[in-house]
Amino acid sequence: GLRAAIREGADVIVVGEIPDRETMTLAMQAAEAGILTFATVQTNSAIKTIDRIVDLFPQEYQMAAREALAVGLRAVCTQLLVQRSDGAARIAVHEVLLQTRAVANMIREGKTPQLAQVMLSSKSMGMQLLDDQLDRLLREGLITGEEAYYNAYDKDRFARYASGAGAGEASL
Repeated sequence: GLRAAIREGADVIVVGEIPDRETMTLAMQAAEAGILTFATVQTNSAIKTIDRIVDLFPQEYQMAAREALAVGLRAVCTQLLVQRSDGAARIAVHEVLLQTRAVANMIREGKTPQLAQVMLSSKSMGMQLLDDQLDRLLREGLITGEEAYYNAYDKDRFARYASGAGAGEASL
């Protein structure tokens, strides 16, 4: 289906899941051809998404994959569903990485661990870290401290909620 959509010159392609290198290569070719391409990759952070895409390729092709991402990637939005404090439902928490010159250079150079700092300093552009969203939901009383701790990348930031003593109470 992906090959046919590229051949037919689709304007937009949505790929449900990218499980392997062949599918990723086709999705990247579609993007390079100017087709707006949306895809899902099973990761839990924007940074891990970049790493996962690059890791789909053998070592000798990883630099080319980084270059293709640096040029063609426009955004990564990670979504995580966390349990509401009342147990009634789940709440979507998002992490957003947007393409900028700095982001492109870090992807190209394989410096993805440094992307978190760029995201932190680029909030005014619409970038956001998952931990910041967890913190906001915790302060609003929508999730418990334990839920924030369990889903956070920076466990130290939410460590005081991990033990059970005071968990669920935001004393911020």
